[in-house]
Amino acid sequence: MSNRALILILLGLVVSLVGSLLAFEARYANRIYPGVSIWGTDVGGLRPDGEAKRVYGVVVEVTMNQGLDIVAAYADHTARYFNYSGAAIVWENADNSLDEAIDRVLEAGGSIVHKIGPWEDVRPPAPPTGQVRVSLLTPSGLHFGQGPFNVLASDEMGGPIIAAAMRLMQALMERSKRASA
Repeated sequence: MSNRALILILLGLVVSLVGSLLAFEARYANRIYPGVSIWGTDVGGLRPDGEAKRVYGVVVEVTMNQGLDIVAAYADHTARYFNYSGAAIVWENADNSLDEAIDRVLEAGGSIVHKIGPWEDVRPPAPPTGQVRVSLLTPSGLHFGQGPFNVLASDEMGGPIIAAAMRLMQALMERSKRASA
């Protein structure tokens, strides 16, 4: 094979490679590259601006006279409940029996996240007695709301997420009772 033929083959390969890279860049302009996942969720092909407000977790903290109760739901269908007494229930998605309850919490969080901006200051300590804090975990940062339990529970934005979190907490406790019986 002559030098000229070898140079033409190499030049053809370089042009093909550059063309492929340009086509890939054009296809994924302003999109997340394929194969990228966040907390186990494939986000390849999505636009970063839309992904910024995706809710990957919701944490509801309620401070009562006895202490702090926390219920958390995550996009991978895991969940947690921490009781003020120190008892805890950790749901690692053993089956899909709690998926619907978890999805309701996440959906309620999704309806709020587009109405409030991310928190940009130091995270405050646990809410004071009688208050509830709802934290939404997103790629753009922590979004949260806090106030008296009775006010947020009857609020247009806060009510659905608090109700969904309470139903999840009850479902977690019921599953725990059945598992230990």
